[in-house]
Amino acid sequence: GCRRIIIGVGGSATNDCGMGLLAALGYKFRDTTGQELKPVGGSLPLVAAVETPTLNLLNGIEIETSKYSTPLESIEIEVVCDVENPLYGSDGAAYVYARQKGASDNEVQILDNGLRHFSILFPKLQPTTPGAGAAGGLAFALMILGAKLRRGTDVMLSASGFERHLQGADLVLTGEGRIDRQTLCGKLPYGVMLAAKQHGVPTVAFAGQTKDESALLHAGFKAVRSITPPDTPLPIAMHPATASNNLRHAVKDCLIN
Repeated sequence: GCRRIIIGVGGSATNDCGMGLLAALGYKFRDTTGQELKPVGGSLPLVAAVETPTLNLLNGIEIETSKYSTPLESIEIEVVCDVENPLYGSDGAAYVYARQKGASDNEVQILDNGLRHFSILFPKLQPTTPGAGAAGGLAFALMILGAKLRRGTDVMLSASGFERHLQGADLVLTGEGRIDRQTLCGKLPYGVMLAAKQHGVPTVAFAGQTKDESALLHAGFKAVRSITPPDTPLPIAMHPATASNNLRHAVKDCLIN
């Protein structure tokens, strides 16, 4: 009987524009010959037609059938995005995130062209909407279902009462597993820093791995620190006890210096 669903998207290993999700709901994708395509990223450039199912997601639950043409239309869907990337282009899902998911340079271009092509099939939607490229375009697929996108940072800062915690603070500590230029695309540590900056409170970021430090400092972080000693094997660095100890020492060193 749920009528409101909040979906958090991010940290995916896919770049399929949500074809897998849509296929699970009964959508079918066909090429120019009418052949059904597999719902994977490589199929994106080949999609010529999309068959929309008669969704029956609320089987057994009474709804006002006269008001809604499909059960899904009776549900409010909110998508919480951890980034603000558009669907395609130089700042889109493929060019910014596909390489870290294993795509080659050639595959990145194919995926980006596919995302661009796929979006044309839904002319009423805006692929440039901030966050549409989240989770390899999964957010765009949820837009097809009528979802509204929300900035994850806004949701988390509000839920945690961040403004209240800033009162009287001298320093804010934040971090993530790896901090780099992608953090500036709207990820939570960047949002934390911007919110703290509005109150004149400096922010220091800690991470297991750091890169693009000059860009992060230029964006407004007071300091960016790696907690991992040089040449530490990744399996050891990721062990909870080791990471906890490294973080403790990194924070202590930062505060002393």
